[in-house]
Amino acid sequence: MALELVNKLPYDHPYRWDGTAVGGVKLWRPDELGADLALWLDAADASTITLNGSNVSQWDDKSGNGKHVSQGEATLQPQYDSFQLNSLSTISFVDDILGTSSPLSEVATDWSYTGVMNFTESNPSTADAFLSSNTSASGTFQMDIRSVGGNNALSFSGKDDGGENNTPTALYQNPYNTITGILYCSVDSTGVKTSFNGVQVDSSTATFRTGMTVPVRLGVNRSVANFLNANHAEHVFTTSVLSTEDRQKMEGYLAWKWGLEANLPAGHPYKSTPPTA
Repeated sequence: MALELVNKLPYDHPYRWDGTAVGGVKLWRPDELGADLALWLDAADASTITLNGSNVSQWDDKSGNGKHVSQGEATLQPQYDSFQLNSLSTISFVDDILGTSSPLSEVATDWSYTGVMNFTESNPSTADAFLSSNTSASGTFQMDIRSVGGNNALSFSGKDDGGENNTPTALYQNPYNTITGILYCSVDSTGVKTSFNGVQVDSSTATFRTGMTVPVRLGVNRSVANFLNANHAEHVFTTSVLSTEDRQKMEGYLAWKWGLEANLPAGHPYKSTPPTA
């Protein structure tokens, strides 16, 4: 079987990688994280998508915690499968919102986010967000793309535990064009660390540890004023900071699933092969 056809099989198909049986080796997936897994949204899994025509009214959480994101207003529902990444379906947001109805955690805790996005917006206004808390209170956060000196800058920003506005932490900058990649962000008592495609790119001393204690939204910033045109592939939240080993497994899982393994840096343990459990 031609390699390009093999690669169209689902990530966990036994003949996915080279046309031969894996031989009992189990590929790593986010559910290997156990109780720390807080939210897992996977656009490639059509069984998790509830449609209103071609619009997404609900995107189910695969973590087992029931933190589904939904939208009852049809005009704010994103489109399903209008854009594919590595021949897999994504959810396309244009002035749209999906959100949880409850917090991801009842207590303030260290946490992490990892996800795959395809950003299509050029020359964005300030803080066009793809992910945010649903309030602007102290300790909340947002992840956005903004215009910085003629470039698109992916950033993590918000209000730290002391209630002060935090200067955005730039994840990545480039001239206005499409950005596709793996984003990772960890939040603990020392602050925020951010990575893009397996490389740590910035950090901040602001903590945002209470950001998990409010519901989250996709597609818009905290004040529900700035939307981001983007294709959402996968989002994973945990109620702890991932170990280096688990972070790299998460990056490898997402890279090989969404066809981004070439984006991983030389020396990454899953640059050449996907992670196994």
